[in-house]
Amino acid sequence: MTGCTFSRSHVDSRALTASRDSAAIQEITRGSLDAFNAGDAKRVSDVYSSDIVYMSQGMANHNGRDVLEQVYHDYFHANAAHLVVHVDELRVIGEIAFDRATFQVAARPKAGGTAVTSSGRVFEVWGKDPAERWKAMRVMVNSEN
Repeated sequence: MTGCTFSRSHVDSRALTASRDSAAIQEITRGSLDAFNAGDAKRVSDVYSSDIVYMSQGMANHNGRDVLEQVYHDYFHANAAHLVVHVDELRVIGEIAFDRATFQVAARPKAGGTAVTSSGRVFEVWGKDPAERWKAMRVMVNSEN
């Protein structure tokens, strides 16, 4: 490639940082999925920033990690659930990242009754908290059924 040069250290360090950040978000996502499938509302909600805005189709927004933790607590109290997530895209752009994914969740009421399966899409915007940990700041969920 005659006439074209790159500052190798600059390109490599940015790519390496994005790669590390992407790997960190993937690890957080896996941990959150494990926590969901274990019915652990505290660990699930830890993935979210303190000022999370969680938007789910047909529901009022859930604002704040404490509110969302209670939502998960109530859900897990009433249901045994199993969640599968497939991340279609994850992009890190400096101190912000986003992902989009599809999900399928099967919930069996603990009080008895028929299990319910739902699926849909999710879009998340991530940022770093004051301790430089990646947290989901905004989440939008669209159910397909």
